[in-house]
Amino acid sequence: SDDSNFVYYLSLYLGFAVAISIEGTLRYLWIFYGSIKASRKLFQDITHAVLRAPLRWLDTMPVGRILNRFTADFNTTDGMQAYAFGFSLYNVMLLAGVLVAGVLVSPYIILVAVVLLFWCARDALYYISTAREAKRLESIAKSPIFEFFSQALAGVSTLRAFDKSDAYITTMFELIDTHARAIYYQCLLNRWLSWRLTVIGAIFAVIVASIVINIPGMDASLGGFALGFTLQYSEVVTWVLRNLS
Repeated sequence: SDDSNFVYYLSLYLGFAVAISIEGTLRYLWIFYGSIKASRKLFQDITHAVLRAPLRWLDTMPVGRILNRFTADFNTTDGMQAYAFGFSLYNVMLLAGVLVAGVLVSPYIILVAVVLLFWCARDALYYISTAREAKRLESIAKSPIFEFFSQALAGVSTLRAFDKSDAYITTMFELIDTHARAIYYQCLLNRWLSWRLTVIGAIFAVIVASIVINIPGMDASLGGFALGFTLQYSEVVTWVLRNLS
């Protein structure tokens, strides 16, 4: 009986692993193929819009903001967005697997999971709205760095002639510090979310463990199988919210 249970649960776990590997390969092939097509069209549309923009727009728009769109911002939409989208799909499926593993032990676990998910959603509303604003401020703080550097390249002879190299370096450090502060607050937001979701995940794991212990005749293999998945609850929810935001 013990050998049959061992083979059964090991086969089930290996089956999940193989299915995730195949699905992950196909998912990322589909996502990055679409990302390449979208990036090409996006780059063509942006270039077409800038090259045919009115001269008044080119005179009033800071050069650093245009360079930021074609470099850092375009890199985000070109590479990071596709990766975040694919990783979000993976974590959503992993979250579904955590819930299914808990339901195999007891249907009451799904009620606990739903309540905790609403708790996570409440914190996520604060996090997503604030994280987007922090990302916008980080992008705004990055544009003056590009613009100031391009102006320095164009007027490097003037800077040297009037001995203003030190003043330029001081101003550049101030701009970089402003940008670093925006990134620092983004990191603080991630820690704020991680701490709260870790507490929720710990509560979920304790409740599942209590249910497993108090169910009469609970099979040890099934209990370990469920606990192995539920311990990933907080990490999965955290990464889902981060990538969605």
